This record gives sequence, C-alpha cells and structure tokens, in this order.
Amino acid sequence: ESKWVDLGLADRLKNSRFKKVDYTFTAKDGWVQAKKKRSVYVTDLGNGEWSVFSRICSHLGCLVRWDDKQESFLCPCHGAIFDKTGAVIAGPPPEPLQKLETKVEAGILYVKET
Repeated sequence: ESKWVDLGLADRLKNSRFKKVDYTFTAKDGWVQAKKKRSVYVTDLGNGEWSVFSRICSHLGCLVRWDDKQESFLCPCHGAIFDKTGAVIAGPPPEPLQKLETKVEAGILYVKET
C-alpha cells in the first residue's frame, strides 16, 4: 500500500540540488503499525517540478550519497556509481535508483512512499 509522505515546505527546498532530506512515516507491516525512517535526495527542477531519488542502492540496499565533485551518487558497499538521473554507470546494481513520484499541495512537497 502506497501513501503520500510530507517532506516539508516546498519553499524551504526551493533551488535545492541533491539535498538530503530525512523523513519518517507510519507503515503497516502485517498487523503491526511501525514507524519507518527514510532519506531521499531532492532537486528543484523549477516550474513546480521536482526530482526525488531514494538513497537505497538497487544492488543490496546500502545507502548512497551524492558527490558534488563527481556529479554522481556513490554507494560505499560495492563501488556502484549512479549518474544524476539515477542510471547505473558502474558497479553491480541491476537497476537505476528509484525515482519517487512527487506532488505539491498547500505549499508542502510530498513523495509517494511504496
């Protein structure tokens, strides 16, 4: 079951470029409601458009980080490298980074958590 999760005021993220944003949400795991923590990289593309990537590497689930000098996402576990569109450019990952669906309502930026 997917749900929309609040990342904060869109104005506070204006002009951001691969800004790491942490958030928590409640998810159902079987019969149990559990708080989950996640972090994403947010980029303001302008004209109300946003790009939000999961930090979870598609290989084994390690957390990637954005490197300004290399203009790439780097995974510390097995040397994976993803470009700024999330595409794999080196290493073992079978798929690109997950790009999350976004929307802005009442000035709040939301991502769709699946």
